[in-house]
Amino acid sequence: MAALFPFLLLAFYNHPSADDYCYAHRTNDMGFWPVQAFHYYSWTGRYMATALLTLDPVDFQDLTLYRLLPVFLFVSFGASIYLFVSKLLPNVVTRDRLTLSFLIFFLYVVRLPSITEAFYWMSGSVTYQLASILSLFLFSVIIHLHAQQRRSKRFLYTLVAAVLCVVIVGLNETSMMLLCVALFLWLAIRFYLTRKIDKPLLVLLLVTILASVVVIAAPGNFIRMAEKPKRFDVFISIYGPIRYSLTYILHWLPFSVLLLLLFFSDLLKRIAQSIRSYYRLPVISPRHVGLLALAVFFFIALGFLPSFVAQGSTPPARTVNMIYLLYIFSGLAVVLAVLISMQMQHIAIPEIPRSYRIVLGVLFLIMLVFWPNKIRTAYQDLAKGTAYQYDLEMQARYRHLSKCTAENCIVPPLENKPHSIYSYDLASAPTEQIYYYNQCLSHYFHKDNISTPPE
Repeated sequence: MAALFPFLLLAFYNHPSADDYCYAHRTNDMGFWPVQAFHYYSWTGRYMATALLTLDPVDFQDLTLYRLLPVFLFVSFGASIYLFVSKLLPNVVTRDRLTLSFLIFFLYVVRLPSITEAFYWMSGSVTYQLASILSLFLFSVIIHLHAQQRRSKRFLYTLVAAVLCVVIVGLNETSMMLLCVALFLWLAIRFYLTRKIDKPLLVLLLVTILASVVVIAAPGNFIRMAEKPKRFDVFISIYGPIRYSLTYILHWLPFSVLLLLLFFSDLLKRIAQSIRSYYRLPVISPRHVGLLALAVFFFIALGFLPSFVAQGSTPPARTVNMIYLLYIFSGLAVVLAVLISMQMQHIAIPEIPRSYRIVLGVLFLIMLVFWPNKIRTAYQDLAKGTAYQYDLEMQARYRHLSKCTAENCIVPPLENKPHSIYSYDLASAPTEQIYYYNQCLSHYFHKDNISTPPE
C-alpha cells in the first residue's frame, strides 16, 4: 500500500491536457457518432480508443470522472495481474500468488518510462494502459476457457474473449500486432501438443485479424502517415526495433534481476517447482532457455516495430510502457525457466544467508529514497505541495479563460509541474500557431488563440 498510496492521492490533483481537449471540443461540436466517422476517415483507425475518449467529453467544471480514471486503472491493473497469475499458476499457494503479483506491480511502477502517460493523461492511458490491462484479462479468460468441459461455458467464454479481442485491437496498433502474433503462436503450440486445432483459439485469431483489418484500412491512417517522411523505410524498420530492444533490455535488466534473485529467490524456486509439477514439463535444457530468451527479444522488438514502420521514429513513452510490462512478464518467464532447468538437472541453487538479505534490503530501501524512481517522485510531488499548487494554477487558468472576452487570450505559464501527473503545457507566442495543444484548447474555449506570454 505504501507504493500505491501516493499515486491514488495524486489522482485528485489531475487535470486534462493536450489531446484530451482535442477529443472534447470535436465531440461537443459534432456529436458522438459523427466524431467517430471523422476520426476514422481523417486521423486514425483506433475505433475503440476514439470511442472511449469521446464517450464522456472533458468538463473542466467537474473533473470527477477524469480524476477517478487513474484510480480505476491502478486498481484494475493490480486485479488483472493477480487474475492472470492465478489462472496461470493455479497450484501455487495464495500467499505466493499475491507476493508475485505485488512484485510485478512494483517492478512496473518503480521503473515505468512515463507514469503520467500510463495512468493520469487520459488520451495516453485509455489508448495504451487500458489495452495492457484488458490483455491480461483476455489471457486469463482464455486459460479459463481451456479448463471448461461444458459446451455452453466454452461458448460463453469464447464470446467474452472475442469481445475483448475486438476492444484491444481498437485501442492501439502495438497491442493489435502483439495480440495477433500471440494468438497465432498459442494456436500453433496447442496444435503441436494435441494434434488438433483449438477451435475457440482459431475463432479468436480470426476475429482479431478481422478487427485488425478494420484498423489498418482506416483512411485516417494514411493521412496521418503522409506527414512522416521516413515511414516504411526498410532499414529504419529493421534496425530501429533491434537497437532499441537491446538498449531498453540492458537498461531494465540489472535492476529487475537484482531484485528478483536477491530478495525473491525462495519465492521463485517454489513457483518453479509448482510449475514443474502442475504442467508436467519435459526436461528443459539450456538450449530451451536460450530459445525462450530469443522469443522474448522477438516480442520486445515486435512492440517497437509499428512505430518505426509507420512513423520512422521511436515510439512515445506510453508505447514503451506497454513494452516494459511485456519485458517484466517475459523476463520472469526466462528466470523461472532457468530455475526449472537447474532443478531438473539437480544443480544446486545458491542460498543467500538471511543476514545478507536483511542488509541488502536496507540498502535497497535507502536506494529507493535517494535514487530517482517513480515512487520517490510521487511522494515528493505530494510532500512539497507541487501537485496541490498545480491544481490551484489550473483552476485559476480555467477561471481566467472563462472570463476572457478577447479572441486572443494570454494565460500565465505553469510554475508548478508535478512530474507524476503533469504531461504538457501551452506554448508561448509565436509558436502557438503550430502547437496543437494551443489549438485544441482554443477550440475548446471557442477562442481564436490561447497561449502563454512570450519568453
